[in-house]
Amino acid sequence: MQGTSTSRLFKPDGAYVTDDRETVVILECKYQSVPGSADEKILNSPTKLDLYKRAYPRVKRWRYVLVLSEWFKQ
Repeated sequence: MQGTSTSRLFKPDGAYVTDDRETVVILECKYQSVPGSADEKILNSPTKLDLYKRAYPRVKRWRYVLVLSEWFKQ
């Protein structure tokens, strides 16, 4: 997928596969200290998860974890 507009999608901050290879956990880390686009990016998480599911249909279970900076508590 290199060179396509979706190539960034498949570069999460972390990804883990369980020992039974049936579950994939995707980690996305978002840091923000002032209002801006990072807070809007988290709204796309369900769409990104759907794209992962379509790209890897053999995976039975998915977990999508957002790790957010303290700013998001405001």
